[in-house]
Amino acid sequence: MPECWSGGDQLGAEPSDGRFARAVAEVALREHCSIIAPYAEGEGEQNFSSILVVGADGLALCSYRKTHLSVRDHEEGLARGNWLSIVPVGGERIGLLLGEDVLHPETARCMALEGATLLIAASTMDASLLEALARVRAVENGLPFIAVSGGHAGRVVACDPEGRVLIARPTPAAFDLDSMEIDPMHRHAARRRAELYRAIVEPPPRA
Repeated sequence: MPECWSGGDQLGAEPSDGRFARAVAEVALREHCSIIAPYAEGEGEQNFSSILVVGADGLALCSYRKTHLSVRDHEEGLARGNWLSIVPVGGERIGLLLGEDVLHPETARCMALEGATLLIAASTMDASLLEALARVRAVENGLPFIAVSGGHAGRVVACDPEGRVLIARPTPAAFDLDSMEIDPMHRHAARRRAELYRAIVEPPPRA
């Protein structure tokens, strides 16, 4: 589902086990399918842009809170999540990205290094930009990448580990990832030189 698919906002934010979550669980159980659905999450006085993952048995597997906020997110008073999430679904280990998470290569790379086998992003950013980022994130990590953009309109793009676009069309769209071969030894991440990247994790210098 695209980012903001639930139609919620700060005023309509719900807890991770609220009405929206229960409705998604009912659909997942009835259709015997897993669902990955962005929604507006509220906890106490804080609100988050989150992704709810529900398994085919109707049980919640994860509620991931967006970690990299946009300027608009800050203006709306959203809080940011403090952890990355990899969720086992249907034999895959899915790394979740939401909104501007996809703009930061370190986010996808960390999940690839932690054993993700598939990356999925939901965003309201421009569809052509998101497709370009999906191709880059796929090839730089050697993992298939699925991205859904466009808010309620919805557009989906799926790339193989070589960055080739398998599908790019309005939602709903169906495609099969089973035929793609993933060789961990050919991932760019396997040939990285971490000793050169110290500046990435060091705090920026004070002005």
